[in-house]
Amino acid sequence: MTPQKLKMRLAWTITILATIIILAGLTMGCTSSVEKVATSQNAYDYFFDRLPQVCKAHKEPDFCKRYVELLNQYEHDLHLSSKALQAGGKFPRQLDAIKKDEKAVAEASK
Repeated sequence: MTPQKLKMRLAWTITILATIIILAGLTMGCTSSVEKVATSQNAYDYFFDRLPQVCKAHKEPDFCKRYVELLNQYEHDLHLSSKALQAGGKFPRQLDAIKKDEKAVAEASK
């Protein structure tokens, strides 16, 4: 991943996190959903930051490519969750998707 792509991804991640924090302050009834999305965003940031370490640790040639694909899917689902959070209401499918993504990335990074 190029430094420019890393900077872009970091900016995108900060934007999503800022949106979640703002919405957390504005919504009182959806606190648990906001908390789940924010917690999942923190987990994504952790796994993304560990990308170079994890790729170096695994000798399997295609591992890094698969790991990045998992992270990309995770990021996509976080974006959908953030959009659903902004729209209001419940969004169980999006929450299930980010939970599944987090488990897959955590398992892959072992």
